[in-house]
Order: sequence, then structure tokens, then C-alpha cells
Amino acid sequence: MSTWREQLDDGADIDVVRDWVAGNYHYVSLVGFLIFAFFTRIRYWERFLTQGTVLYNGNDPFYHFRSVEYIVNNWPATMPFDPWTNFALGTSNSQFGTLFDQLIATGALIIGLGNPSEQQIRLAVLFAPVVFGTLTLIPAYVISRRVGGRFGGVLGTAVVAFAAGSLYQMGFVGSSDHHIAEGLFQAIAVLGVMVAVSVAQAEK
Repeated sequence: MSTWREQLDDGADIDVVRDWVAGNYHYVSLVGFLIFAFFTRIRYWERFLTQGTVLYNGNDPFYHFRSVEYIVNNWPATMPFDPWTNFALGTSNSQFGTLFDQLIATGALIIGLGNPSEQQIRLAVLFAPVVFGTLTLIPAYVISRRVGGRFGGVLGTAVVAFAAGSLYQMGFVGSSDHHIAEGLFQAIAVLGVMVAVSVAQAEK
């Protein structure tokens, strides 16, 4: 039995390529959109490095850096109190995105092999919104595919990848705030509800 490459070399069956594209174009498209979304959100990352120091876009990312640094040093505990928020009285941090910070801190610990440097922590916070923003395409694809088939999945992924509004801005490198994680987890929650309703319809 000849292989796919042998069939191409022999010119025997161009339909093999056509069938492969027809059967897998949605996966190729998803990977392509993931690469595109990642690149467009990360391409200016060097602008946030000034004389070896990592700077962020806005005030909130610096809060998240302090929170992530605390979690790295006390993992898995999160920072219970921040004296710099509502300075000089300080405030409890229970209202902030501690899961967001904990995920970044866990990533920093993995990157730093259990003992990340301050620079590695700063870089983890810098790139975190890019990762969260890019990963949002995956549940967007699955949701769209459940509604509109494979082509619908590709179309839904394209809409998210090319979106130029808040979702893009929150997922841009240096804009480290918990709102980008809300977009990802909201998409996962919607997908979970869709799956639950499908199971209920099938079983009930």
C-alpha cells in the first residue's frame, strides 16, 4: 500500500490532498488564528523594557505584580492585605482577581523551576494577558463549532482573533489585569452550560 507521499510523487491521486484539507482545514485554521492572535498581541513587548526594568501599561498591572510576587513566595496562599491599595489605610484583597494572580504565579514558578527571579516574575506578568487572550480562541472555536459546524467554528475563531475592541486591548502585552481572564473564563462557562444543556436534552 503506497503512502500519501508516494501517491503524490506518482501523481496517482491528487484527491488525497483535497480530502485531507477538507477533513482538517478547521484545525489548520485554528492553529493559524492562534499564531496570529499571539503575534499581534506580543509584537511590541520590547517597548515595555526600559534599561532592564519591566514597565507595564497602566496602574493595575503593578498591583498584580505585587500580588503575583507575594504568591510566588507563599504559594499557594494569596496576598490577604495590600497596604498600597487605599494608601495609607490599606485594604483587604478579597475583591480582586486572586485566581488570575495565582495562575500567573504558578506559571512563573514553572518557568523559574520553583525559584523564579524577580525579573522572571515581572516577565510572567508582562506576557500573561497575551496568553489569556490567545487561549480565549479555543473555547470560542468549540462554542462556534457546536452552533455552526466546522466552518462556524473557524468563523467564530476568526471573529475573536481579528477583534479590535476591548478583548484585544485587554489581551495586549503589558496590560496585565484580571479582565482578560474574565473573557476566557466567561467563554469556558458558556461552553460548560452548552454541554450541560446538550447532556440534559439527550438524557432527559
